Amino acid sequence: MEGWKVRPDCGVCHGDFTGSECKRLIENDDPRLTPNQLCVLGLAETLLRNRENGRDNNMRHAWECIDAALSNDAPVYGGYKQNILNEAFRTADDILRDPKNEVNLKEAIEAMAFKNYEGFFRAMANGEPFTPELIDQTRKNVGALITTIDEVEDFPKKYDGVISGLMAEQMVQWLSLYTRDPNNVILPSPPRQGHNDMRAFNHDGYIPRENGIIRIETKRYNRKMGRSRPRYDKSTVVVVLQDILDKTRSRHGSKNGASRRDNFLIDYVKVDLSGRESPAKHKVLQAASGFLMQHIERNNPLAA
Repeated sequence: MEGWKVRPDCGVCHGDFTGSECKRLIENDDPRLTPNQLCVLGLAETLLRNRENGRDNNMRHAWECIDAALSNDAPVYGGYKQNILNEAFRTADDILRDPKNEVNLKEAIEAMAFKNYEGFFRAMANGEPFTPELIDQTRKNVGALITTIDEVEDFPKKYDGVISGLMAEQMVQWLSLYTRDPNNVILPSPPRQGHNDMRAFNHDGYIPRENGIIRIETKRYNRKMGRSRPRYDKSTVVVVLQDILDKTRSRHGSKNGASRRDNFLIDYVKVDLSGRESPAKHKVLQAASGFLMQHIERNNPLAA
């Protein structure tokens, strides 16, 4: 594969590609593993198969490119890393330009959400810090997606649950960005980590830290866990958006109706997006983002 180079000792299976523990044999599909724990050779083979079989035109392929770009250090395969980063975001662009996407609204919205984090993924791949400018710009991009989804009134009924869950994820990510702290940024997870058969370890976002990642699973409402609902491993922090907003409302006396518990947050996101200064709303958003991070740090498995 053009541009692809790898050490005989890749740091995962130590060059022993026939062993039962080689991650190429389990297709790098473990949701507990971070990209730098995956086998770069296996990832490269997956991308090559996608291209050969015409499966390189969807969001799963875009995410697999991100896994490959983040899977090892730049000196090993720096040129290939940049190529697959470009391929990831070109794939998302192609999905958004595809006129057929009115019948696949879910993937189009996922592509928009994915594109919003391009700066963070490029920074991580290149070993660069998360700057205040990057955080602010991404917050505006995520805010724009939240308001766009909120203003669309004719989503097909079949997307109700998808849109509800995605909105909750976007708002929790937006609150993490509002702190402007690089250590608080919640990044979206790839399908490998968010929709895996190992349901206890599924998570739709994560916070990268020096000693690992904090896995975040977002729920919109505080429903009791039934038998059919997954029980999440203690290493995953479950965030319920409703709980964060109820605490904020209790602190600041918001009187919004219960039928749309996130209504006030969406309105405040729109104010932030407009660039208008509002000390009162800033205070409310500081409280909401503070409650979010307090919950995460209180349940942070890396601190145990």
